[in-house]
Amino acid sequence: MRWHLGLVGHPVGHSLSPVIHEAALAAAGLTGEYALLDREEGELDAVVAELRRGERQGLNVTIPFKVAVARRVDALAGSAAALGAVNTLVRDG
Repeated sequence: MRWHLGLVGHPVGHSLSPVIHEAALAAAGLTGEYALLDREEGELDAVVAELRRGERQGLNVTIPFKVAVARRVDALAGSAAALGAVNTLVRDG
């Protein structure tokens, strides 16, 4: 399996997340890519839809979209449910 992961926010071009997460994938013996998804709020439904369709297996969420993305997901657990904000999304199923 090839992992398709990413960071959604605006701006994200300065992020070192791809270097960090792709190194972690390699260290775990996994193949994949970690993309920077610099999006506007109007594009968030499409990003969450990619996760639902299985085009991505996980996403990290950064400013300014932690609350906006939380409103678009199917379920929240733990502190995300209590706060109404998300940092990490995973596809379940």
